[in-house]
Amino acid sequence: MKTVLFVSVCLALHGVISAKEKIDWSVPTGNIESAFPCKHSAKQTEFIRIYSSGIYEHLLFDVKAEGKEYVKRNLGKFVRRGKKITFLTPYYKQFSGEFKYGIFYHKMGLYRSKWDAILERTTRRAFVENNSPAYHKPFFIGMKCNVIVFNKEAKDELEFHELVAYLVAGKETDSAKVASFEHFIARSISYDHVGFETETTVNDQFDVRSILTGANRKALCEGYSNCLRQLCYTAGIEIYEIPGWTRTSVAELSRLGGYHVWNKIYVDGNYELHDLTWADNGDYAHGSWLNTAPEVMVLSHFPDRIEEQLLETPISQIDFLTTACVYPFVEGVALKHSPLPSYIYTKDAVQFTVHSDAQVALFRMNPDVLFEPGTKEPKGTRTTQIIFPESNYRKEVKGDSTTYVIQLTSFLTVFQIEIDDSYEISFAAVKGTHSDLLSFYAQQANQEQYEKYVKGVLSAIKLKDYELLKNLAGERSVFFDKKGRFALNKEPLALIEAWDGTYSELFELKNTTFDPKDTAKPTEWKSYLVEIPNGVKFTLNKVDGRYTVAKLE
Repeated sequence: MKTVLFVSVCLALHGVISAKEKIDWSVPTGNIESAFPCKHSAKQTEFIRIYSSGIYEHLLFDVKAEGKEYVKRNLGKFVRRGKKITFLTPYYKQFSGEFKYGIFYHKMGLYRSKWDAILERTTRRAFVENNSPAYHKPFFIGMKCNVIVFNKEAKDELEFHELVAYLVAGKETDSAKVASFEHFIARSISYDHVGFETETTVNDQFDVRSILTGANRKALCEGYSNCLRQLCYTAGIEIYEIPGWTRTSVAELSRLGGYHVWNKIYVDGNYELHDLTWADNGDYAHGSWLNTAPEVMVLSHFPDRIEEQLLETPISQIDFLTTACVYPFVEGVALKHSPLPSYIYTKDAVQFTVHSDAQVALFRMNPDVLFEPGTKEPKGTRTTQIIFPESNYRKEVKGDSTTYVIQLTSFLTVFQIEIDDSYEISFAAVKGTHSDLLSFYAQQANQEQYEKYVKGVLSAIKLKDYELLKNLAGERSVFFDKKGRFALNKEPLALIEAWDGTYSELFELKNTTFDPKDTAKPTEWKSYLVEIPNGVKFTLNKVDGRYTVAKLE
C-alpha cells in the first residue's frame, strides 16, 4: 500500500513539473491596463502587468545566443479595492523572480505601504509604472527583437488569430494591415540561400508555423508568400499566390531567370502586386516591391497566368524577354521613359527618350556580365559587375521630352540608366546587326559555360556554320547523320531559326539507370536542361567540366 501511494505521489509531482515546463499560450481576456518593470538588463527583463479582466501576467524575458529571446510566464488573479491591489498566488507558475506577491498600493507605481503611496515617497516605491509599447506587446512577442519568442512550444501552441490581432491593432485600412504583416515577416525571417543552392531547405515551405516560430526562421520565395497568405487569410484579406519567372541581373536581360512566387492582394478595393521576398530588407519590408505598379512589375516579373499581370493589355513572354529590365528603388515608382528593347541594334549610336523633368544618370558596364554563369555553375567563374559613368552623350530637348543620344565605342555595350534616383533601366546595345551578334556568340562559344555554349550552338545553326557546330557539339551529335551531314528535322530547325536570343535558366536533372543484371544497384547521374521560348529543349551532359548536347526535343 505504501509503495502504491509513493508511486502515485511521484506521478502526481511529475505531472506538475511537466505542466510547469510548458508555457500556457492562451492570451488573457480584457485589455492591458498597466505594466510594472521589476528588473531590466541587457540579458533579462522581468515585469508584471494587469488586465481589465482581473488577471495578471508575470513575465521574464531572457536574451540568449544570437539575440534570441525566450519567455517564462506566471499567471494569477488580482483583487482591486480602490488603490489597493492584492496579487494572489499564481495558479500557473514557471519561475520565481524579483516580484513577491501580496498587497500593494497603486499610484504611478506599486507601493508596499499605503502611506508611502499617499505621500508619493519615490524612494519607497517598489515598482514604477511603465506604459511604453514594449511592455504592452503580447507575451509571445520578444521585448527586444519584436518577433515571436523562440520557445519550442510556440510552433504548436501559438494561435495565428492572436498574432494577427496584435499586428492589426489600431490599423483601420487593409493597406495598413498588410503593411504590418509584411514588416513583421521581413524582420522575423530571412532568405534560405543555402537551401536554394542545395535544394534542401531548413523548413517545409508550406509550414508557416515552423518558418515564423521555429529554431531556424528561413524560407524561399514560396515560404514568404505562404506566410503572408496565412496572415492575410486570418485577417479576412483576399490574397493569391502568383508563380512565374523573374529577371534578377543584367545577365538575364534576354533569359528567363529564376522561377519565383509573389502575391496578388485585394487591398481597399483594388488588386495590388507584392513581392515580399524581394522587399525583405532585414528589419523591414522595402516599399519598392510592395504595391508595385503593374507596368513596372511586368518588366522584371512574368507570371504563368497572363491575367496576373493586372494590365489592360498583357504582354507575351517574348515581349518580356525582349524588353529592357526595370528595377525600382523607391515606393510608388511611375515610369518616365519610352519603352526600350533589351537589345538595341544600331550603326553607331543609341538613343532613348524620357520626360523632360526626369533626372538621368548614365552608366555602362563590362559586357562580360551578359555571360555570367547561372546558379549551377562554379562560383569562381562569375564576372565582377563593374560600372563606369557614361559621359559620351548629347541631349535633344523637344516639348516635354528629352532624347539622349549615346555614341557607341565598342561592339557590345551594357547600359544602366537611373531615373530620378527612383528606378533603373538595364539594356544592351550592339554596334551592328543581329547576324553580327550571332557571329559574336559563335566566336565566344565556350563549352565550360552553358550560356556561351548554348548561344554558340544556336548561333552556328542560324548562321549555317556547320563546321563550328561540329566543333561545339561533335560530329556524332544529334545534329548530324552517320555520314557527318547536318540533319536536323524541319520542325525544330524552323524554331531555332526563329530564335531571338532568349533562353531559360539551366535546370539540373537527376537521372537513374539500372543494370538489368543487378537492379539493386542503380547508377545516378546528372544532366541539364535549357529551353528557348519557341519550345525547343536541349538536354546537356557535362563531362570533365565541358557541356555537350545529349538530346534535342
